Amino acid sequence: FLTLAALLMAGMMQAQVAVRISNAPTQANPGDLITVRLDLGDAANQLTSFRGVGFDFRFDPTFIDPASFAVSYTGSDLGQQFVTFVDDITVLSDNNRRILLSPVGNNLANFRFGRLMDISVRLRSNATPGAVFNLTVDAASVIDANFVAKAVNGSQVAINVAGLAVCNAPAGFSTTNVTT
Repeated sequence: FLTLAALLMAGMMQAQVAVRISNAPTQANPGDLITVRLDLGDAANQLTSFRGVGFDFRFDPTFIDPASFAVSYTGSDLGQQFVTFVDDITVLSDNNRRILLSPVGNNLANFRFGRLMDISVRLRSNATPGAVFNLTVDAASVIDANFVAKAVNGSQVAINVAGLAVCNAPAGFSTTNVTT
């Protein structure tokens, strides 16, 4: 497995296949649990063989509580083949989780593209309304049936914090209500 992990992070040729964030909300309220889906490839950019995938999932810890990070494989298109998978989630820093998925035994000959997993994170309750933060997948690689690592595209989504933005009055103006 360690050899696979080293291969996953090795830089190789760029491909059209991507680890893509999908089903992300465009807006979230402070305190909300945000769940995004991660897909690998698509109908136009399918894998011909697949032995593993690795990527970094990044977020801004001023918006996201790092302790809330969770992964779910419910609904994954890896199906029953995933039972023999090993996942390794490494905390690289407060804002970065490295995720490596690799099969134990044979490759996933039937997996061409689809849903890998869901990732959930909680927006901090003190997040500033009106602010925007990003969730990012990068440093992505796949391992093919010949154990060759290939760099693939990542993705990023921007999410707005819902609520009323707080506006400070410019110098010389009062924020006191005035009635006449």
